[in-house]
Amino acid sequence: MPLTAKYEDNVIDATICSDEEFARVHRVRPRARLQCRECSASVHAKESKYGLRFFAHDRQANGCPSAGESAEHRALKHWIAAVVRRVGWAALPEESPRLGDHGGWRADLLAVHPDAVRRVAFEVQLAAMTAIEGAERSERYERDGIETVWLTTRHAPWLLAIPSVRAIEFIADGPCDPKVDRGMVVTTSGWSGFENSHIPLDSFIEGYLRGEIVPRRLANYDEDYDYGGQPRSTYHTPAHVFMTTEHSAAFDARERRVAEAIEREQLHQLHIRELERRQAALLPYVVDEAVRHAVPGDVLSVGIQTAWTHPRGWAPGQPAQGNEKTAFGIPVRLERADGPSRLFAVVSPVASRVSPGLAWSWIKRGVRIYVESEAEATRVANAIGQRDIVWIVAHPTTSTVPN
Repeated sequence: MPLTAKYEDNVIDATICSDEEFARVHRVRPRARLQCRECSASVHAKESKYGLRFFAHDRQANGCPSAGESAEHRALKHWIAAVVRRVGWAALPEESPRLGDHGGWRADLLAVHPDAVRRVAFEVQLAAMTAIEGAERSERYERDGIETVWLTTRHAPWLLAIPSVRAIEFIADGPCDPKVDRGMVVTTSGWSGFENSHIPLDSFIEGYLRGEIVPRRLANYDEDYDYGGQPRSTYHTPAHVFMTTEHSAAFDARERRVAEAIEREQLHQLHIRELERRQAALLPYVVDEAVRHAVPGDVLSVGIQTAWTHPRGWAPGQPAQGNEKTAFGIPVRLERADGPSRLFAVVSPVASRVSPGLAWSWIKRGVRIYVESEAEATRVANAIGQRDIVWIVAHPTTSTVPN
């Protein structure tokens, strides 16, 4: 049943009209000629025992969107209109598109900012609707620059699939203080990172219109809520929720930290792959140099022993690794069965991982450090504190000793 009606080329809004205005059309003789704004059928003014005013069709109006509205639906629109006006916005029940709008919508309650910089459609949806239908209806509003907030008192299947909240403790036929129990979330430090926030419904509407509560789209949200006294969980991907600006800022900060951590890890992996490429390119040449400097009885050992690498059985093309004790450069040793092994060279160590003790050990033992470029040589030499042990292998067949 509608809350507005046409009367003598004007619109009577039952949510805001004065007692005198309503008395002109309610129970008067001759009867006031009222028309439904949606279907133009004749309607008459009514008032519930609790003072809730509305209009009812004189005859069954098949196909009229407002004809099937329940008392709860009607009362909730009344209640929202009062909250919207309390914030200082215009509240227009059952509003249709205006000149310049694409159209295709009829708002249960259209809230309009005093300066007309924002329009928000509050849609009370108590009848069955799919998430796809809700998304399509929201898109029609979006085409005309109108924000949408969907409200229901049910555990509707479309909740959080579109910007929506569930209201509880709403009483259609008397005073009430309804609350939001789904759709408004706060950030947490737990695994999911979010949980439902139970706040008064009027605080939610006021906060949203004032910009203190904002809509957010989460990639996923594992929602826990009460369903008939029993705990229930629903996984949403994505989830359309509302947050205070404070929690929204905390969410953004966390998203930035995660993105930065991912970027750092990706850069780290890129550096590892580049290091492995340089080492693989240099290793055959360095091995040939080690063999050339070997004496009878020496056994070549390349890299450290792992489950995947075998230093003494290394052959060109096979993997080899370093570790923190070699600044993640690949060690090339000449080992003897009858004596200690000799570290001949380290291939492309990571400059930032070269400790003073490690550098001194390499210098004292005459270890050669092989790198691929002048830039890499400068970094490693600065870390070691000495340039003459750093060799540049610019090509597989040549090498130079820097000055």
